[in-house]
Amino acid sequence: MKSSTNRQCLKTLASVIAFSAFSLSLWAQQANVSLEVNDVQVEQALLKLRKESGYKFLFNHEEVKHAGRKTLNIKNSSLTKVLDTLLEGTNLTYRIENNVVVIMPVQKADDKKNVRIQGTVVDKNDNPLPGASVVIPGTRKGTVTDIDGKFALETTDDVTR
Repeated sequence: MKSSTNRQCLKTLASVIAFSAFSLSLWAQQANVSLEVNDVQVEQALLKLRKESGYKFLFNHEEVKHAGRKTLNIKNSSLTKVLDTLLEGTNLTYRIENNVVVIMPVQKADDKKNVRIQGTVVDKNDNPLPGASVVIPGTRKGTVTDIDGKFALETTDDVTR
């Protein structure tokens, strides 16, 4: 009986976490911003976008300073659309986590290394939890624990950073 209750609690918790992540992602896509820049470095455009959006931006200045110059006049568009347009033609990409926009270099497929993630899911009394869902945040990669609460996932190192 206790195992069934624990499983139900874990399922409910996983649902709440998944819904929260989806809501944050959806909210980020709906935040409308405008960006008007004329022949400026991408870094300057990012700083202006930071002020306009209210988001925090995280990037390595050395990686961004070689991204070139941009002229844009975008009005009342989603933050993701503005970022897509701004970073188009550069070697940069982004991801939005909570209220932080992380700018990073595009990773080439051959730069990715395979990684195995494994472990055991236990309850507060260190009893294994069979049937628990294990998901890598921000992805659709997941698995379910076995009868002993053990799991293993294969992924690439870019997902685990």
